[in-house]
Amino acid sequence: MTAVAIPRHVPSAYSEAAMEEGDVSEVAAPFARQTSPDCRLVDCSAPCPRMGNELDDTRMSFKEFQSQATALANEFFCSRDVGAMVESITGLGCQSFHDELVAMLLRCALDRKNAERQVVVTLLNELEAKAILSKAQLVRGFEKLVLGWGDLHLDVPDAPSMLVGLLSTRVGLLDRSLFARLPEGLLMTLRGSMPDGASKDVLSLHLRQLAAFKAELVTHLETDLFGQRNVDSLAAWLRSAGRPA
Repeated sequence: MTAVAIPRHVPSAYSEAAMEEGDVSEVAAPFARQTSPDCRLVDCSAPCPRMGNELDDTRMSFKEFQSQATALANEFFCSRDVGAMVESITGLGCQSFHDELVAMLLRCALDRKNAERQVVVTLLNELEAKAILSKAQLVRGFEKLVLGWGDLHLDVPDAPSMLVGLLSTRVGLLDRSLFARLPEGLLMTLRGSMPDGASKDVLSLHLRQLAAFKAELVTHLETDLFGQRNVDSLAAWLRSAGRPA
């Protein structure tokens, strides 16, 4: 995806990065020009686990992991010791739960100060570099936040802007093409908080094109899939529309 070069709508509050500003200027592009992110949500060739798949071996239950990870996160925000946190996470022996760890850390960071948000990004990058955290887990953790953006917005009013800001290359954490997956409601809320200008215009264009695509999709679902029961026809339209995923 080639993003439209437009001015930033507010000054960066994320120091060198742009996590807090909702960096629409860098990550947004009209819907018609976007492509789906090239990132798997599961670390396997199959679209989802099956009954025949062997379950990951973990040292504790998911609930126990959440409790332990919460305690580690609270200590980390005080010490900001990335090396010690990496060792502690490794010691938990629950790598299959690390998408939840990502969601937990990012959720806590959004409601904290700039320096704490920066050190969380550093930690996540370090975990990925050491293969303790996979790219798919990083994306799943981010998408867990996105799915609950409405509740998060009640606690952190700037959450929509900050979630978009996480996709900036200046943050260096997530692929900016993930912008294509952000919910319409989140982006409408973000647009409502933006001043008039080029950034808001691009986001407004994206939302209009997204709404038009969804309306056309409903028509093709009703005629091609439910009416004619023709999956190939629906697939051909999706390919022609440039939205295969």
